[in-house]
Amino acid sequence: MWWLFLGFALILGCLSLIVLGREFRQTLTSGRPAYIVTLFLVPLLGLGLYYFIGASQDVRIYDRMQQLLAQSASGDEPSADQREALMESIRRRAEQIDSVDYWYLIANQYMGEGNYNRAVESFERASAIAPEDTAIKAELAQAMFLASGNRLTPEVQELITEVRALNPENVTINGLLGIAAFQVEQWQMAINYWELAMAGLPPASREAQAIGSSIEAARSMLGEDDMDQVESSVAIQVDVSLDPGVEVDPQTRVFVFARASEGPAMPLAVERLTVADLPAQV
Repeated sequence: MWWLFLGFALILGCLSLIVLGREFRQTLTSGRPAYIVTLFLVPLLGLGLYYFIGASQDVRIYDRMQQLLAQSASGDEPSADQREALMESIRRRAEQIDSVDYWYLIANQYMGEGNYNRAVESFERASAIAPEDTAIKAELAQAMFLASGNRLTPEVQELITEVRALNPENVTINGLLGIAAFQVEQWQMAINYWELAMAGLPPASREAQAIGSSIEAARSMLGEDDMDQVESSVAIQVDVSLDPGVEVDPQTRVFVFARASEGPAMPLAVERLTVADLPAQV
């Protein structure tokens, strides 16, 4: 797109020179002022140059990112100075145009560096621009959770509630809740949340493999005796079916939750089905 802005700017520049030159010649012979034409053409020329210059910054940032990615793919890891120079360019551009994409990129860079407080600030800037984006809110909740020493603060809880109200299958939030449950030795709850997170990931992905390892760790902490107790202490059979008037894809996921009548709203057990499995007895 940058070449369109360049062409626009060049065309405006040529028109300005042609028209203003004619106007000034007429001014010399007739006394008619040229400033009227200048009043309209100069702002247009400035606007074209503004967009061209701004777009060229985006192109340079994109090209630099591609260069560093190619460099990393070849086995030559970019230096800290190279990465910092790129991030500084992105930060300046983000401040200039207040771009949600740039702020999101910056926040994830801080997350990778373990600078969670700065990540929170950047995710907040991105969320302020796109307040309806639940993915950004979920990432913000995770950054706040890590910045607070892995604590579910009221602010984190509020964000979790907002995201789950719109997207209860959000991978980031369910993974976060699994970590929180694991920390307080609620092994079965951690497993339940992580299984929900796993359902939203490609099975072969690194994220799925990491969560799978966490689930195995929680199961080992739970122990076989405890698992038998969880499975046999309470038995409730539930018939699950879909209303005949509801038409959805047979592969749509269906989650059946069991929650305690009192206490936290975390699931005590989860059964994952699809519409094709219904009716079913759980």
